[in-house]
Amino acid sequence: MPTKSVWMSEENAFLWDSIPRGQRSEIFKIAFGNWKNESVPKEKILLLQRLESLQQKLGELKELKDKAEDAHDWCEEDIILVQAELQKFDPDNLVTEEGGIYPDSLRFYNKFLEHAQKYLEDGTIFHSPSGQNRYRVHSIENKKVFIERMDSKSPKPSSFTYNTVRKAVRRLASDKPLLEVGEFMPVLAQECAVVEIHPNMEYLLGKIRYMYPEVTE
Repeated sequence: MPTKSVWMSEENAFLWDSIPRGQRSEIFKIAFGNWKNESVPKEKILLLQRLESLQQKLGELKELKDKAEDAHDWCEEDIILVQAELQKFDPDNLVTEEGGIYPDSLRFYNKFLEHAQKYLEDGTIFHSPSGQNRYRVHSIENKKVFIERMDSKSPKPSSFTYNTVRKAVRRLASDKPLLEVGEFMPVLAQECAVVEIHPNMEYLLGKIRYMYPEVTE
């Protein structure tokens, strides 16, 4: 350890000699600590204290945030489960003896016809999922829908009725939210028409989805 010489008055030297040898180094530690504290600007000390307090507060808030996010995720999952259970009380749905839920086929078809009429009046053109085929509603006669295949060499439109859709709707069970293209209806023109026109159906990531409306009352 390095050694240093210290000059002091006779009075301080007398006091120094009276201090036990094992305690003398402690005197210097206390003196140096006091000097260091006094040499640091007061503003810096206050800022450091404030920084320490803010960092502690930030840690507490982060812990609360993590707990809140966990509670939020749990609540969202529970809402989804409750909404799924509520589907059995929706008049637009039917419930099987096994507890399965699927749309009421007659209500489904009537809603489709309502919107198909609008497509017919507006002459709306829609496409297949690949974008290679174009279709539009050619006509509606006695609730039978005719779909024009605009890129086909055959002038004959594809037609279907309620009975065709009734069989397809049974595939829209709530426990199977996504269907492959072609799995819902075997004829592409008909499937594209129903998925495009019915307001509760859509293509999602290359698959077919029926969106069960939320039951809020």
